[in-house]
Amino acid sequence: MLYDLRTRKRTQLSDLDCAYPSCTPDGESLFARASDQWIYRVRIHDQKAERITNLDDIPLAADGWFAVVPNNSLITARQSMRATSSDY
Repeated sequence: MLYDLRTRKRTQLSDLDCAYPSCTPDGESLFARASDQWIYRVRIHDQKAERITNLDDIPLAADGWFAVVPNNSLITARQSMRATSSDY
């Protein structure tokens, strides 16, 4: 849902089952992770959703966290599979 403060109206942007929405710096789109493990971009002005990338083969840290950076690309933290140890 998108809430317009000026008109006080809500608009449903998509029927996708998504979580972790993140707005682009220019305010034109939202990125969100869907239950099918794809990240989608939903354009606000026409509610068009497009698949961006699939996360199935990427071991993400922090429960799949991602963010949009100023050039509208995505960053995320990847889970490390490297074992470490310390000798005391």
